[in-house]
Amino acid sequence: MADGIDPSLYARVVAKAEALAKTPARVRRFSVDERVFWLKSAVAGGSWWAKLRKGARLRALAAEALRLEHLAAAGTPVPQIVHKGSGFLVLTDVGRSLQELLIDPNLPKAVVLQIFYQAGQTLALLHKRGLFHGRGQVKDFCWDTRRIALIDFEVTPANVHSRRHLRVAARRELVNFVYGCMRVEVKHHRPVEPALAAFRDGYLAAGGAKALKAAELWAQKRAWLLPALAPLKRFLPAGLGLDLRATGPALRALANLSKLRKNVP
Repeated sequence: MADGIDPSLYARVVAKAEALAKTPARVRRFSVDERVFWLKSAVAGGSWWAKLRKGARLRALAAEALRLEHLAAAGTPVPQIVHKGSGFLVLTDVGRSLQELLIDPNLPKAVVLQIFYQAGQTLALLHKRGLFHGRGQVKDFCWDTRRIALIDFEVTPANVHSRRHLRVAARRELVNFVYGCMRVEVKHHRPVEPALAAFRDGYLAAGGAKALKAAELWAQKRAWLLPALAPLKRFLPAGLGLDLRATGPALRALANLSKLRKNVP
């Protein structure tokens, strides 16, 4: 049982989660007594494909529960497990995703910069412990007005058994974070360079200089792709090819990671 949840509340949360777990949605936000919780279920509809995938989803859910417990024991800010049910998990809420905060017009720029600075520190401290998210996209970071927490651990990190693999895993998560931010910029036309600069500064402050340099060098070696990617923005329809249209800006931002500025208007 998670901290701060009495037996009576716990019983009501479990009862509601068991009812919701029978519905097709894999992830559901719900509230009990004005407290927010998240349900993650292995059930996803009644189609033959969904039934075929259920075993894999059950294994992924079990793996995520183990990772949450392991990361929490290591001091990593993650959601608490409220209940492990038959084919579902109930987790505490840890706030809004940074992907959502990037497009919030009501959030002051100074607050956004502080949030992304904390996100950089959080990821660098995770990497310094030899731990990894497994994906590390901007949508995997949340903020509850006090601290950053990491969510969605269904992707289990692989090949992190040597120092070289540790460096590659850290670089991969930095690349994923920058790429996710650039997808937001391309889709919503919201400049993200100041937030990325704040994230970089936080990561540096927590001792992540080597990993940041490795990510920057990785992108610089692939800068020859930029001329080929440039026409995509012009020729692809605005509603299509978001991943491709974000690739060029992400590569450019990564290649200039050390030069990004927080005072961009």
